[in-house]
Amino acid sequence: MRIGVLLAMDEELEAFRQTLADVREEPFLQGRLVSGTIKGNEVLALKSGIGKVHAARTAALFIERKRPDLVVSTGIAGGVESGLFRVVLAEGALQHDVDITPYGYEPGEIPGLDVVFPVEKSFRKKAAEALRKEGVPFDGGIIASGDTFMRDRSPLRPFEKDRLISACDMESAAIAQVASLAHTPFLIVRSVSDCLEAEDQLEESGQRIEKAAKTAAEALAVVIRAL
Repeated sequence: MRIGVLLAMDEELEAFRQTLADVREEPFLQGRLVSGTIKGNEVLALKSGIGKVHAARTAALFIERKRPDLVVSTGIAGGVESGLFRVVLAEGALQHDVDITPYGYEPGEIPGLDVVFPVEKSFRKKAAEALRKEGVPFDGGIIASGDTFMRDRSPLRPFEKDRLISACDMESAAIAQVASLAHTPFLIVRSVSDCLEAEDQLEESGQRIEKAAKTAAEALAVVIRAL
């Protein structure tokens, strides 16, 4: 299986690189494509850059040129219902900063599309089973994405009425939308590096980012070995 792994930052890419065997690198788009193997699976990892535009552009060109069987959004996230360093194996993603409600649409709804982009259920089932087998605690729920570093969860309230928002980031829903339009299965495996409304949320120490990135990378490696 060919698996594409998209990450926003260098710290996330370097952490995931450590899980790969037979590592190679080549120029690709705005950066470098790190390729390797995990238990016979061909894995292609690429940094997209932070934010929905970077993520969408990278995902679209990556899918078009590399034709992966599965795309994974991974790296760090902000905790909403999930605690610090907790793994989030999301059930789907939505865009919390999309609002066309004056025209009768739901918060987050893009005309012609659903509010939530669900992950590939069969792959997620295998992923969940693998994490449980390895004793890796994780949460489900939804990832809420937007071009904002979230500190206050109040913008998420309209979405929490009918669904559990476990964490938020700035890329996953954009990757999910592109993958859905390209009919490419996707998963989301993230780890919480900071929690919304926590007193120490802005304590952006390198150690905290590195630990969360490593947690996400190791969890994703467990998942890939089971696919």
